[in-house]
Amino acid sequence: MTRPSLSLAPVLRATVTVVIAVAVFLGILVVERAGSGGEPMGRAFAVWAIAATVGLMAWAFVFVDGVGRLRRLPSMWTPSARWLIGAIALYVVLAAAATTLLLVLTVEMGRSVGSPGVILIVRALTVLGWVAGAPWLLLLWITHERVRALREQLRATPDQGFGILKAVNELDAIWQALERSSLALGLLLSTLVINTALMRNAAIEAGVPESDFSGWQVIGYGIFFMIILAAILVPVLVGWRDTSFELVRRAVPDDPAGIPDKESADARERLVVRIGVDRSYVRRPIAILGVLSPFLTSFATALISAFA
Repeated sequence: MTRPSLSLAPVLRATVTVVIAVAVFLGILVVERAGSGGEPMGRAFAVWAIAATVGLMAWAFVFVDGVGRLRRLPSMWTPSARWLIGAIALYVVLAAAATTLLLVLTVEMGRSVGSPGVILIVRALTVLGWVAGAPWLLLLWITHERVRALREQLRATPDQGFGILKAVNELDAIWQALERSSLALGLLLSTLVINTALMRNAAIEAGVPESDFSGWQVIGYGIFFMIILAAILVPVLVGWRDTSFELVRRAVPDDPAGIPDKESADARERLVVRIGVDRSYVRRPIAILGVLSPFLTSFATALISAFA
């Protein structure tokens, strides 16, 4: 057997990642120092800068993965330029509306700290966070259309006149996209919440009264982002579940008498288990965990800060 040649690509990728992370961290410090007039940096701000750097690198990987998944979509679901322009425009509106809440707090916090550099850094990170989430939200919108198209196809086709395996595979692909989008968006929003909590510590260390930037505000961030994520994910989740049961009903029609025989009941049960709609409301709890992650993160960070 020929000995395989080793590739330096993983080592190179790790090295480049570390170098970029160090450059980002130093850049944050330079901007903060320039905006603060050369005042010494507090320890809490250094901790926040490290967390922001780590979060930014995670966002970069999430963004690249999201773009890759968009490019690997089946040809029939590859978005057109017109659709992309419209979807991106709507995404910008959504991001602008959500960012309004962030600016209300960050601007006031920045004024209290007295560092324009802090405001600039926070705003830049906010924009980059929304950019990182863009491909995943686009993927979710496309996934929603896939759910709708499959459901309409099932309803328009006579009972058992369609390919069950093809429909099941499509449901699997839809669930995978939904689950991974939930995790990616949950990660992005959770890191934003963590950055907010650590920035609160930096503001308090700089002399801002705790009452001006309380832990409840951090929890408010988490709840707000959880609501946004739920509003995006839940319609797709409900559509996937409804379509799954529609497939089961079409594949194994009800008996005219209303009481299925043992063979039909067993076939229906096997199909329900195969699709994965037999587990309460979701196929796996990971999707729900992604929705709850911003709130859980904000609650945990606020609790830690309260007892620190």
